[in-house]
Amino acid sequence: MRDNAQLAMAVLDFDAAFAVKIAEECVAHQYADGHAVLTWYPYLEPNIYSDPSAWLILCVCETVKETGDFDWLRKEIPYLDGGSDTVYKHVVRAAEWFMRADNLGAHGLPRIHHAD
Repeated sequence: MRDNAQLAMAVLDFDAAFAVKIAEECVAHQYADGHAVLTWYPYLEPNIYSDPSAWLILCVCETVKETGDFDWLRKEIPYLDGGSDTVYKHVVRAAEWFMRADNLGAHGLPRIHHAD
C-alpha cells in the first residue's frame, strides 16, 4: 500500500487522473473493519500492518487537496471482504481502526503491529 499511495501522491502534480486511479486502487485494498493490506500480491494475510491504513488516509487527503474534487469522496468503492462505501467512509474506517480499544497499546497509542 505504501508504495502505491506514495506513487499516487507523487504523480498528482502532472497526471491527476492517473493519481486518482491509483488512489482508488489503494482504497479498494481495504477491509471493512478499516485495516488495509500491505501488498496486492495474492497471499493469505496472517499479519496485520498499521502503515497501509495510515498511507490510505494520507493518499486520499492529498488527492482531494491537490485536485480540489470533494465530490470524489462520495464515490463508492468496494471493500476487499465485501460491501462497499464512499471514499470518505473508507478514510473514516481507517482512522477508527487505529483507535479501536483492541488496537491500542499500554500507553493508549495505536500499535504498530507486524513489521511496521
